This record gives sequence, C-alpha cells and structure tokens, in this order.
Amino acid sequence: MAKGEKLQLADVLTDYWVGSQLGTGARIVIHEVKRKADGKVFAAKFVSVSTEEDLRVTTHLENEFKVLTALHAHKGEALPIIIRPVAFKKIKQLFKVRAAYIIMERAAGRSLFDYGEYSIAQVLTIFRQVCLALEHMHSVGYVHADLKPQNILVDGNLKVKLIDFGFAAKIGQKLTAYKGTFGYLAPEQAGGRLSEKTDVYNLGAALYRVLTGENMPSIMPGRTEARGFVADEKINIASLSRINPDVPEELSQVVIKCISPSEHERPSVTQLKRYLHGLQLRLDYGAV
Repeated sequence: MAKGEKLQLADVLTDYWVGSQLGTGARIVIHEVKRKADGKVFAAKFVSVSTEEDLRVTTHLENEFKVLTALHAHKGEALPIIIRPVAFKKIKQLFKVRAAYIIMERAAGRSLFDYGEYSIAQVLTIFRQVCLALEHMHSVGYVHADLKPQNILVDGNLKVKLIDFGFAAKIGQKLTAYKGTFGYLAPEQAGGRLSEKTDVYNLGAALYRVLTGENMPSIMPGRTEARGFVADEKINIASLSRINPDVPEELSQVVIKCISPSEHERPSVTQLKRYLHGLQLRLDYGAV
C-alpha cells in the first residue's frame, strides 16, 4: 500500500469476506461481511482515518460498541429490537489511528425514512416497539439521543431494529455543544443535560415526520436563536391532523406533547408506549 493511501475494510478485516456495500453516512461505509470460520453474515461499519473528523467518527463507533455491549449485558424482552454488537477494533500504524470498524448483526428491513404507505395502526405498531427498546435502554442508564426515522429499521413483518448508537450517552450527561440530528433535536441537546425525556422528544419528532412528511424545527431554549435553531417562543405546532387528515386528533395531541420544549410537559416513554398500544387496540376494533 502506498504511503498516505486510505485503508479499505478488506485490508484490515482478514477473518471475514467483505461483500456488497449496504450504505454510507457521516464518513462511514457499511458493508455486508461473511465470517470465514462459519459463514455467518454480519454488517460492518468502517471508517478510514485521514482527518480529525474521521478520528471523531472512530470515537462514535467505539461509543456505539460500548453502549450496545452494556445494553445486551442486561436481559430483557426488548433486546431483539436493539442491534446486537459483535466486535470493535481500531487499527493503528506508527502510533496513529488509521481506521476503525464495528461488526454487528446484519439486520433485515429498510429504514423508516424510506417507508412506503404505512397505515396509522402500522405506525403505532412500529413506534410501540421503539418505546419498548427505549424503556430497556433507560433502565440500563443510557439515552439514544439520535432517534430519527433513518435509525429505525422495519422488516416486512413490521419487526423493528433500532440502530446507530454513536451519540448514545449516560442519562444526565451535560452537553457543551449540540448532540443529535437537526430536525429531531430537543432543546436540551443544544447544550443542556440529557434525560429520558430527550428520547421522548426525538421519538415525537420522528413520529411527526412519519405522520406528516415534514421535519420539526430544531428549537433553541429561551428567546435566543442560533444557526440551525429557532427560538422556542416562535414555535407554534399546528395539529398534525391538518397536514394529514388520517391522523386522529388525539394522536396529534400526544405527539405535540412529546415535542414540547418543556421536558416536564412530555410524557414518559412508558406512558407513550401504553397510549400507542391502547390507541392501536381501539383502531383495530373501530373505536376511533
């Protein structure tokens, strides 16, 4: 390999055959890989390091592996919903990090961002599973902090897999800069302290996007504004039912509570899960 040439996944993953590319994002390339020892198929997220930004991505991968390992160390019914980690490694040359990868289960389905036409009942089924995964995550002491449709995989049987835990953090972590994705950020993600209600906001913003096809603005707490953020005093969220008449008004009101700038006005993830389940049952019986 020539000096300065970027490493490729096949250069460092010698115990696996590297297959087709599954996706890209944030300087990461994702490939399907097959373990030579037993032929089992996994997914590998890989970053080749040549800049400081690449180096920060390796930190996200390492954090993702650490958090997923902690979550899967605690048994619970939500574990099949959370992507399973297999291995993580940094590759160093001359004492410098040149690349990093994380191997995890190969999940079926496609992201909710690429969803087709799901009914309201199907959307409730999907998000109730996400709530179940979050309950488990919170019980172990972590928040996801980057819930969005792109990080929710759904298969043909409406089975969910929650992915991308690079921004996950301990409950109570104080931020010095924003953490997450614009369009889904809770106000406290702009420099506040993360809590379980942060995930509720992100989940509400994801519900808003799926139900309306539109993104929420990212809200800056107080009367200040910043690049990419709108002051919360200027936010006036209209009923989702006005944008999509198929959305029951009571569901619209719950979503609006989830995306309240005030954490105290948001429901808990358990309350949200129970509500989604109850509404789904009433829809099934034609009671809505």
